[in-house]
Amino acid sequence: MVYDSEIFRLRPRRNAAPSRTARAVSPPAALFIAIFAVLLSGIANPLAADCPNAVWRPGQSEINLKGDWRFQAVPGIQGANTAVAGVDYSDAGWGMTKLPGRVTAIVPASNLESGPWTVWYRCRVTLDGRPPQGLALYLGVVEHADAVYLNGVRVGMTGDVQGAGVDIEKRRLYPLPARFWRQGDNIVAIQVKAVSARSGVNAEPKLVNEQRQLRRIILGDTPAIIVCSIYILVAAFFGVFFLFFWNQIENLYFALFSLGLGVYNLIRTWLRYSYFESFEFSYQVELAILFTLPVLFMEFLVNLLSVRRPLLQMAVYVGYLWLFVATLILGANPAWWLPLIYTNLALLLPVIGLVYWHFRSNYSEQSEKLRYLLMGFIVILPFMLNDILDTLDIIQSYRVVAFGFVIFLGFAAMQLSNSILSLHENMKEQELGLRQLEKMKTRSIFNISAEFQRILNGFRDGITAIQNAATSKKSAAKKTGSRKSAAGFAAAEQGIRTSVINLQNIVTDSNLLHLLEAGEYNERRVRFSIRKLCEDILVRTLQATGQPKKRIVAELPREEEEFTGDPDLLGSALYHLVENGLLYSLGQVEVGVENQGGELRIVVRDEGPGLSGEQQDLVFQKFVRGTEDPNIAGSGIGLTIVQLIADHLGGQVRIEGGAGFFSTFVFSVPAGNREAA
Repeated sequence: MVYDSEIFRLRPRRNAAPSRTARAVSPPAALFIAIFAVLLSGIANPLAADCPNAVWRPGQSEINLKGDWRFQAVPGIQGANTAVAGVDYSDAGWGMTKLPGRVTAIVPASNLESGPWTVWYRCRVTLDGRPPQGLALYLGVVEHADAVYLNGVRVGMTGDVQGAGVDIEKRRLYPLPARFWRQGDNIVAIQVKAVSARSGVNAEPKLVNEQRQLRRIILGDTPAIIVCSIYILVAAFFGVFFLFFWNQIENLYFALFSLGLGVYNLIRTWLRYSYFESFEFSYQVELAILFTLPVLFMEFLVNLLSVRRPLLQMAVYVGYLWLFVATLILGANPAWWLPLIYTNLALLLPVIGLVYWHFRSNYSEQSEKLRYLLMGFIVILPFMLNDILDTLDIIQSYRVVAFGFVIFLGFAAMQLSNSILSLHENMKEQELGLRQLEKMKTRSIFNISAEFQRILNGFRDGITAIQNAATSKKSAAKKTGSRKSAAGFAAAEQGIRTSVINLQNIVTDSNLLHLLEAGEYNERRVRFSIRKLCEDILVRTLQATGQPKKRIVAELPREEEEFTGDPDLLGSALYHLVENGLLYSLGQVEVGVENQGGELRIVVRDEGPGLSGEQQDLVFQKFVRGTEDPNIAGSGIGLTIVQLIADHLGGQVRIEGGAGFFSTFVFSVPAGNREAA
């Protein structure tokens, strides 16, 4: 009797006579003997293989082939050699090396500088049972090109082992069809085209279930694809926001930076092979996008802070421009990939320094714009350091910077969102300001209209008084009638004179207000008598307000005391301060003018109701009046002109006193040889 591993039953040996001592075997005993025979066959036939002892039996999920493989390395590019990959080929003279590993373990790096090498690896796997269905060889990432053979038949290739094509990103998964397997020994051969010291098999070789491993690869890239989708959505959001607020260009650069991150990391997933037919071209695009990201981020930062670009930053921009051009020209050639990558790493050092400098120089003044970005940088630095060390081949690690940038972009988006909220608040404040401005315009129109109405009423009353006086003169024959007529003429003349002065004041004040606000006033520099100017202004103020002379108590400098400056500006300031006191109080208005200590001081004190602290802040604004009483004259720009004159002459004006007491206005400007503003 012999054991048939395929049908799991005992059967009589052909051409053999029945044994006289043979006895019938019961079914349970036969089953026990069959199971024992299977176990015994596995123990009695240990695997002797070139790589780790490996035997494939039906039902196994995977076999790890990490360990010693036989190898042969020859200079140049070798074509397909099915004999080397065959079962009957003798590899007794081959060496032994460990996989995973770089080819530098068997070929010195100096030898690779003269040209590519072809390295063959062989492993013997014993099949015990039916040929496996859906089995595949998983190699992870191989640099730079490779082909896999099973029993001399090529089952897959990545890159071009016989030409110039390479692929340093694809995770190799090669199906091993059941029809190529054979009972007993099978040879798995790997042909690697080595073009640099980085060439080799970088992951543990495994025999795996093809569909299960393919799902792992796809699911392994799924988080990265989701992250990339987030990048692109963030880019779309801030790109649309820029369309509505195009003056905030930092939103455009942030959108481009986020879009670049998304596309760059998307290319690095298995989707690369869905959109690009050539790996070399896809890697060229990948590098070109990578080299634009530092420039986009620095432009985002300087526009966010509204600062100038230092000379070093402009030099870095020039360096990245040359790197980008070089990538467009040379990026499809694998021999230039490492020089381009190392150049980018060298340029990153000044970029990091510039970002640090911008933060240190502006954080104290613009902490609201940098707070969240600083948090993002603190989080992303370990991720960046990990990937840089992996790129430099100092450590072997999984690339995680794509996931770290999700956190960074979250902080950056919070920063820009905070700016958007601030912009919204500013817009609300501007809207409120516009409403207040509209109210101010309405108030100004009302004030000017009321003032013109008052002036016109003065002209009308004066003309009416003259007409009445003329009628009285004709009809009255007595002397008393003549006296009343003369008094009527005098009152009419005074009313018309007051109206004329007020009309002149409105025109003069409006013109002066415009020139001072626009910075277009041409200041005069003449020498004049302070006392004479003050006396003229006080008389004019009394005439304009129609107040008696006794209401003003003035203390003026001596007549011979002179001052060099613009008499029109100083006269206008004095006029409006005194006019304000006469209009808003009933008692005496004290006026003091002195030229002392290198400045000219004008002090006007009234006995009015005084001003509260809030009113003192508002009273110098345009068209703001101390009262809304339409019976009190005024356009609401007098004290505004006083403030503008003080600013123009390099002086100041302030209010002393409080509500319920009195008000004292102190106006002071530098005296002497001050240059005209």
